[in-house]
Amino acid sequence: MKTLAGVAPVILSLYPQLDAGQLELIGSLDGPTLGVAGPGAGKTLTLALRAANILLLRSAGPSELLLCTYNADAAGELRQRFDAVAAAADYGVSAGRARVCTIHSLCGRLLAEHPERVGLRRGFHLLDNDQQLNLLLQRFDDVFGPDLRELEGRGWRRPPAVVKNALKYFERICDEAINPRDLTRSRSAFIAAVGCCYRRYERLLLDENAADFAHLQAWADLMLDDDDVAGEISGGVRYLMCDEYQDTSHVQERILRRLSEAHGNLCVVGDEDQSLYRFRGATVGNILGFARRFHDCRMVELTVNYRSHPDIVKAYDRWMGSADWSNPDPAGAPFRHAKTIVPHDPRGYDDYPAVIVIDGQGPDDEGEQLGALLRLLKSRRVIAGYDRAALLLHSVQDEVAGPYLDALDDAGIPARCVPAGAGRGERGRRRAREAVTVTTIHQSKGRQWPVVIVGSLDFHQPNVDPVGRSLAPYFLRSDAEPARRIAAFDHMRQHYVAFSRAERLLVLTAGGPVHQRFADIWDGARRWRELCPGDIEALARQRFEPRAKGPMREAAPTVGRVTLRLTGVGVHLGQAPPGGPPAGGRA
Repeated sequence: MKTLAGVAPVILSLYPQLDAGQLELIGSLDGPTLGVAGPGAGKTLTLALRAANILLLRSAGPSELLLCTYNADAAGELRQRFDAVAAAADYGVSAGRARVCTIHSLCGRLLAEHPERVGLRRGFHLLDNDQQLNLLLQRFDDVFGPDLRELEGRGWRRPPAVVKNALKYFERICDEAINPRDLTRSRSAFIAAVGCCYRRYERLLLDENAADFAHLQAWADLMLDDDDVAGEISGGVRYLMCDEYQDTSHVQERILRRLSEAHGNLCVVGDEDQSLYRFRGATVGNILGFARRFHDCRMVELTVNYRSHPDIVKAYDRWMGSADWSNPDPAGAPFRHAKTIVPHDPRGYDDYPAVIVIDGQGPDDEGEQLGALLRLLKSRRVIAGYDRAALLLHSVQDEVAGPYLDALDDAGIPARCVPAGAGRGERGRRRAREAVTVTTIHQSKGRQWPVVIVGSLDFHQPNVDPVGRSLAPYFLRSDAEPARRIAAFDHMRQHYVAFSRAERLLVLTAGGPVHQRFADIWDGARRWRELCPGDIEALARQRFEPRAKGPMREAAPTVGRVTLRLTGVGVHLGQAPPGGPPAGGRA
């Protein structure tokens, strides 16, 4: 039997195709560990195998493991993979005692156990988004009345607008662990008003014995300031792992660091190139600066891509590396980990144009070319149905998605917008089951399709974060990147995620001159209209079926998906029927 120090033999037997980076991460048990995982590198499976390896080597029991990730869907997938590995290794039913959860649900559990530490009472209730809005509208004068003039001066005229905009500030105050008293002393009358409103809202929550999602984290962080409480909470944990670390906020990083102080066994996995949620408080500095905060950190790279055609991998990897990620400060952390993504099996694919450009002479011409390409793929059975294709846009509002939906409609191609109701994608035949998915790049995160079309490359919408800009002087952390370069960096990361969703065919499309930032990948691709008959025939001979995620052994058993629900004040783990969707929700 194959053996490798630090990895249980049964894992090597069950998963013989694991690559060197995956094996290194699985076997790196003690001390801080940073896994930098490129697209399609099987990081969720690898993290599940690492957790199972800890159990199989008897380094810890199931109840001493804690695995966190960004949202409920990702946590459900991680739980499913972990349970499948434990079952395949015949570990036993006790593996179910391992805790797999979102960071929010972890904080909910901590507050449920110690509510009095932050002024709550037992039995407090968690407000969903609608309940939060309703509470603030019902108590509008109590929270906003004294400072309404300053808020209206910002253009927040009607109560719903005031509540909606104020909540963006309240959530960022929580994400950044800002002391609201510092805001109330601000020279800016508007920031001082926001600080006063926040303090009144927080008092209202305590009076109502309620918490919102943002305060789950803020109050858990406050609670962990008490060394006795922190020691009691973290005492039963010996290994802490966090997936999607590039999407964590400042307060989440503080919570994870405090929970791991007693044992030091913190393993985080992520990819700064796929960091998308700055507007929700995520900071790429967490992953970029991890090795600097933990000087004895082991860094492992997962750079083998199991998802995409080699030409797609080479195209987006070359394009991402074409930007200037250098840090002029020699003492500062790099703005990107230097890495090269490589395809798993470069020889396992036919020779056909896998990256195609639709160079439209206006929106109508662009739409006609796109329709012709999709009809060819369907008529020649390259794709079994249009649901094998996705159109990714920076927005699905009508001004962006509308022309594409109209073009697909004119071509007789069904399409549906996600989220439902956005754009005009839920009318008529666009509700067909085998429809092209039209969604935002952000919504596509964590998903993949045989055919991915990335549209609107002739349009540049800079990523702006007005809330972050206003509150930045009060952050307890320094920005990991120069403010003048953030928009360009975020634009690159957003489209890197989009390009890397494609398994077999990546289509780049624009109705006019593309933004200069795409020149490298655009100029290196084949034009759809210029493909020779041999190229089209080579493409038409393909059969694009969805690929399995990661190097999963077919013989390994599967389990029903696990639902994670934060109901009331507790975190409940339960088995869902096979095929049932994991619970949605915020991170």
